Amino acid sequence: YIYPEYFEMILERTPNVPVIVLQRPFESLEKSWAQRKSVLRRDWYDLVFDNVDKMRKKYPKRIFVLQYNELMDDPDLTMTNVFEFLGLKWDHQYFKMTG
Repeated sequence: YIYPEYFEMILERTPNVPVIVLQRPFESLEKSWAQRKSVLRRDWYDLVFDNVDKMRKKYPKRIFVLQYNELMDDPDLTMTNVFEFLGLKWDHQYFKMTG
């Protein structure tokens, strides 16, 4: 989780370092937290990702928001986009984990 009070400080202290933020849907995270006997508040979730959007505007081309559902639905395309963001070339053979 990216605590809003620290995110900008981290970005300032790590210039030119790309950041990938994984965003899972609130409902999915809420269930996960409940299994651990914790409560995820909607207002906190919204605050976190509103801040991510704010930082994306302030630090363009530094932050990639990786949507969890997109990764699950089309991992090859999603990883292509992640690697492109990082300035790298994705090869679907990476899924095979062979040398």
